[in-house]
Amino acid sequence: PQDRPRGCPPRPVADSAYDPYGRVEGLLCLLGARVDALQALPLLAVSWRRLGVGETLLHEGAVAEAVHFARAGTFKLFRTAEDGYEQVLGFALRGEVLGFEALAQGTQPFSVVALEECSVYSIPLSEFDTLGQRLPELDKLVHRAVSNALLRRGEAAEVMAAVAAEVRLARFLIQLSR
Repeated sequence: PQDRPRGCPPRPVADSAYDPYGRVEGLLCLLGARVDALQALPLLAVSWRRLGVGETLLHEGAVAEAVHFARAGTFKLFRTAEDGYEQVLGFALRGEVLGFEALAQGTQPFSVVALEECSVYSIPLSEFDTLGQRLPELDKLVHRAVSNALLRRGEAAEVMAAVAAEVRLARFLIQLSR
């Protein structure tokens, strides 16, 4: 496809095993690395896992253990109030970073659930800084992914601020189409 750098594997689907060893090149391609940045990469493994529909990736209040990158599928981000009310904070799509917000306090500020068959790359927090130092391109791409996530969360707040459900739906569809 035209939307991926030459030399990158095809877009994965949730049940695809094109990258059974979770090589770092797959993560870099997902995040939009330049092809020349993929040359002469060290052979580094990055774990990935599949999630079924409704499976929770991150639990609100859980200790932060890893940063995840949506490899395939769609995720819902939400908080649950004491009375059980579920407040949807947004949605994450392919290439977005999940769990980065937990670095500030050490716990997950919200839950993340798979809305369809999904998969994620995961980098344990114990390896996150070291991997970024070894691969400056990854470090740069993670910063870009976090910045994009912040922009999308701001847009989601605007969508949810609309009073009428029809207006919220229309804004969400416009945002998703971008």
